[in-house]
Amino acid sequence: MPDTSEFTNKDNTKLIISLGFGAVLVIMFMLVFIALEQLHALNQNMTELVEETNAKTAAAHTMRDVVHLRANALTNMQLLNDPFERDEEFMRLGVYGYMYRTAREELVAKGMNSREKDIHERLSEATRLAQPLNENAAQLLLDEAPEEQIKEAMQKAAESRDALLILLDELVTLEKQSAEQALSTSKDYYLKTRVVMLLLVGTALVAGIVIAILVIRRYADRNRQISYHANHDALTGLFNRREIELRLERAIYTSKQENVQHALLYIDLDRFKLINDTCGHMAGDEFLRQLTSILAGKLRQSDTLGRLGGDEFVVLLENCNPLLGERISEKLRE
Repeated sequence: MPDTSEFTNKDNTKLIISLGFGAVLVIMFMLVFIALEQLHALNQNMTELVEETNAKTAAAHTMRDVVHLRANALTNMQLLNDPFERDEEFMRLGVYGYMYRTAREELVAKGMNSREKDIHERLSEATRLAQPLNENAAQLLLDEAPEEQIKEAMQKAAESRDALLILLDELVTLEKQSAEQALSTSKDYYLKTRVVMLLLVGTALVAGIVIAILVIRRYADRNRQISYHANHDALTGLFNRREIELRLERAIYTSKQENVQHALLYIDLDRFKLINDTCGHMAGDEFLRQLTSILAGKLRQSDTLGRLGGDEFVVLLENCNPLLGERISEKLRE
């Protein structure tokens, strides 16, 4: 009669190994699933934060730009002698007022924290005070009131606009800080999540560690893409307005602290609209990409080339005196 104990022991060993390996795989996949959910939530949260802060920053920039446009319109009304041209500038004031209200509504619709609410309340009060002063100055210009009366009204309107611009600059700075803080917080949370996941998966199986590393790399790439798009222009890959402003602030600081010179070049493409109108937007986009490559090839390694939007570009030349900056600008223009 054959001895069945050997077969029974083998079967039990195989069963135990299978159950143990199966349990390890279950734990591994559970940990990977949890990590995926956390990383997915993190990426989604980062995307929403970046989109929200970019929208708020854009609204604040629009409000600030509109205030400057209204000031220019009033100045033009004062300089123009033709009553019809003066009426056109007066009509533009109404359009600018609508643009300002629309941008402010978009800002409020995104939701605000306590600091943003405080600035917005002060901004609303300053706007309420500035509006009648601007309207009064415009009306006096239309009515061709005495020069002294117009001068006094323009002075009051300018003071109210200055107060608005101070608050708008404060709001823009706050939105920049919020964007940087959101990215930093998300990055810290991501790093903590990665460490915890590696420790848990490391106790399960080598295969779990490999899978976990692959998952982390995938989401790390996505996080880097999000961070990249927050500071770069999507079409050309150049630095965007937000990053250019940050670098410009640092350049101003070093210029004051270290007594060095920098240069800033503003580039506006003439007749670029003709390309879009005659060849289509795809051709226009390709033209901008090729132009970006050409411009970048004419700059130093330390220079910063960025796109403000549309056909507007900017070059920050660090450690560059005015004479050298003029030569570089002429080379770029040619």
